[in-house]
Amino acid sequence: ILETFTQLLRNAERVIIADADLTRRSVDYIGGLMGVSNPWVVVNEWQATRKTAITYDKPQDWLSDLLECVKNGDWSSDD
Repeated sequence: ILETFTQLLRNAERVIIADADLTRRSVDYIGGLMGVSNPWVVVNEWQATRKTAITYDKPQDWLSDLLECVKNGDWSSDD
């Protein structure tokens, strides 16, 4: 299995490795199998932000608050 995997990597034009806990050791291992000493790596450091959920008992209350926010300019596309 490892021989076939190594052969596939050596013949690949591009390999994408995706892992939530990808380490330098993993990148170096795959790069070594491919014969690449300095692989190009993209690091995504995006973190989700918390959002607040607001609930209403009646639709009329929601609509009233919505109209008030729009009237006051208290909204943005980022919220």
